[in-house]
Amino acid sequence: MTGGWAARFRRTFGGGRAVTAFVLASLWLAGCAGRPACPQGPYRVYVIDRGWHTEIGVPADELQGPLAWFRTVYPGARVVIFGYGKRTFILSPARGLAEYVLGPFPGPAVVQTMGIKVTPLEAWGAHDVVALPITAKGVNALNAAIAADLPTGRDGHPTLVAKKFGGASLFYVARSAYGPVHTCNSWSASLLKAAGLDVSDWPIAFAGQVMGQARALSGARCRAPAPSADVPGPLSAY
Repeated sequence: MTGGWAARFRRTFGGGRAVTAFVLASLWLAGCAGRPACPQGPYRVYVIDRGWHTEIGVPADELQGPLAWFRTVYPGARVVIFGYGKRTFILSPARGLAEYVLGPFPGPAVVQTMGIKVTPLEAWGAHDVVALPITAKGVNALNAAIAADLPTGRDGHPTLVAKKFGGASLFYVARSAYGPVHTCNSWSASLLKAAGLDVSDWPIAFAGQVMGQARALSGARCRAPAPSADVPGPLSAY
């Protein structure tokens, strides 16, 4: 059965045996992971499935340090969403299979942002969104991880390179480069890991690997987390 799946993958997406081996290894390692530690804390981070692409939603009142600026970019937003992608690919959608095959090749990246006035669960539903609890320490680390990939310009803010969908989505220069092992999905997983969640960010190839780990953390066995020392309230700057 695996051989048939691998053959179909190569026929559909190209890439040869090396790419297929990487994908199979990724899925195997994800499946062999042990039971994750249940998350805890009074704060929230959202993991959003957008098909091949995952994004991370951060409640606006949890944005701090340099990221607090996004509250002025998206006034009234309840949640600010952060995504990652190759600059040429995400700003100019692929028009054919050849461009999809070339997509994973290294290149400059961007961080996409969007503000919404409802929660991601209300916007896209539980089928495509997982909300996970995190601690105050996790919020600090999550903010620091996102800010670290957003170099600032002369004005002290991230550098805007494009707007789409009438300005609803804004794209900023990323410090890191996009590549076969540093993709939108591994970027999302790395943020969850930085936030203190029991998530692996390697090897990550598909959105399903990120969402699978997020759903495991929010499963029935994790619905009664251990008491946390954190209490909701003002967050200190990291």
